[in-house]
Amino acid sequence: MNPKTKKTLLLILKIGISLSLFYLVYKKIDVDSVINIVLGTNLGYLSLAILFFVISQIISSYRLNYLFHSHSFKLSQISNLKLYLLGMFYNFFVPGGVGGDAFKVYLLNKNFNWKSKQVLKLVFIDRLIGLTAIACIIYLIIAFYPAILGSLINNFENYNNWFIILFPIVLVVGQILTKKIFQVAIKQFYATLAYSIVIQLMQIVSVIFITLALGISTELYYLYIFVFLLSSVFSVISFAGIGIREFLFFEMSVHFSLDENTAVTIGTLFTLITALISIFGIYYHFKKPTLKLQQIQGS
Repeated sequence: MNPKTKKTLLLILKIGISLSLFYLVYKKIDVDSVINIVLGTNLGYLSLAILFFVISQIISSYRLNYLFHSHSFKLSQISNLKLYLLGMFYNFFVPGGVGGDAFKVYLLNKNFNWKSKQVLKLVFIDRLIGLTAIACIIYLIIAFYPAILGSLINNFENYNNWFIILFPIVLVVGQILTKKIFQVAIKQFYATLAYSIVIQLMQIVSVIFITLALGISTELYYLYIFVFLLSSVFSVISFAGIGIREFLFFEMSVHFSLDENTAVTIGTLFTLITALISIFGIYYHFKKPTLKLQQIQGS
């Protein structure tokens, strides 16, 4: 099977998973109720949710450019922001086209003759460490609220101490392997991880403002945050996270006896916010961004 065919089949599979899960969820809930919940959203809180999502994406662009600079690819931050927004548009709205990351690599190679393999490696590391940050926050939530998994896995509380001890070891081993395989220095790994944790915290704040916008008053915010982070991890098996996010919020609401319609609305609103910001990248689709290198001070 040639790579192009394999990529097309994988894309079809992801879109199929997204559509199937989306249909499954919205078949089980009251769609009219969800629409009414959305129409009753507090626009002030929703605006803050959008703001913190935008902040998370700006920081995310800085994270990638940090990796570029640490490997002597001195792309200017303005150019990097343009590429990042273009990549968001491609990832969300162009399922049949070139992926956002691949197109960014193509443009960098075209403009600066940077080796595609090296740039793609950095983009992959950026994603990988981002997932590591999500794992770290999930770990902390489970450490403080073991009942989350205790209600899903029999006798999990008996193994919670082992879980707390083993995770930092796994993190260190992962850092060592990243250095060996991808030649990422320890300082670069933890600096990128710090960026990633801040990004996820900004998105968590965004989710909290979404719950406030929906009028949710509960001490169980950690459940919504936990499910949101899980959906970020499992989004790799769906297209742009669509479907999987709503499905996990629905399953969480059923398991913990929360309002199903409201929980699904949280996931749907986050997807809509992502789409809203991503669509601005269409400008650079029609007018390809002019990319520049960072000017050296004193030159």
